[in-house]
Amino acid sequence: MRGKLWWPGVMFVIVLTTLAFPGAGGAAQGSVTPTPLPKAVDVTGFCHAPAQMTFLVLGVSPTFRFGMGDAIRLVRVDFAHLRLVVVPLPRDLYVDLPWDSAYPSPIKLTSAYFLGTPLMSGGGALSGGVRLMADTVAYNFKVPVDRYVAVDLRGFRAFVNAINAIGGIPVDIPYAIHDRASGAHFEPGHYLLDGRQALALARARMDRPGFVRAERQGWVIQGILRSLADPETFTQLPQIVATLRSAVLTDIPAEDVARLLCFYGAFVAAGRTPEVLPVPTDLVRPTMDWVFIGREPHVASVVVWDDAYVDWIRQALEGPGSP
Repeated sequence: MRGKLWWPGVMFVIVLTTLAFPGAGGAAQGSVTPTPLPKAVDVTGFCHAPAQMTFLVLGVSPTFRFGMGDAIRLVRVDFAHLRLVVVPLPRDLYVDLPWDSAYPSPIKLTSAYFLGTPLMSGGGALSGGVRLMADTVAYNFKVPVDRYVAVDLRGFRAFVNAINAIGGIPVDIPYAIHDRASGAHFEPGHYLLDGRQALALARARMDRPGFVRAERQGWVIQGILRSLADPETFTQLPQIVATLRSAVLTDIPAEDVARLLCFYGAFVAAGRTPEVLPVPTDLVRPTMDWVFIGREPHVASVVVWDDAYVDWIRQALEGPGSP
């Protein structure tokens, strides 16, 4: 079932925006002020927000109860500098679980979700998988996570419907893609993709080596953000809510949803564009090594890294001028 759902940065705007509608996450209608949006860089006061918030956003396959973290993103919302940054974390990153975990290390990052699920934690909370994933990311990469959004396989059809509901997404494809497994077939050029085409592009990875799936998911994320910047798109949000609600697991409260909506309104008004980053292939290296799957050791493909990669993540999230 690997790769059936990816979605991470996509969900930042689609889910976090739709959560603000009545009945979708608890935010009340009118929770966002109708006063004119500022074009100033620092909107912490205007949005009643902290300087920054960091979200873990991931796609889970096949279900929340016993799935794996098949696609993983860190999303930094910087209210103080009006920046939106999406950083990909390869699912095969070679990591250690936090010291208090019941399971041995090292593991693949994707397994952190599975080990926290009700199936592997003796019937714990449904949120156990994403919480262990967040703790594992913080433990290895020194990035505390403020909130999380997870989407399970039920979101597969919801993704297609949501893209169609916003009228498709604009994407520039710089080279030919012909991937039989995903059904993605594109020549270089500018496209307005419908939901099925966008999903095929996001899943395509067999036609080229390396981290091409993360790159292509970045194109789709940018296309969605561009489409959502169109005021006419907001008329479709109730329909998007209906398609997404059952597929989302999140701990974002109503007050944070209001802050995010305020941020994104100011972000669009100021003409800002999101920073959707690729995997830094010069700082990570695919190889084979021993990992634990549950309590059993196996040799598997992993992605190794060092302190330079940790520094890159920090600098990517903090932005220019960070020490």
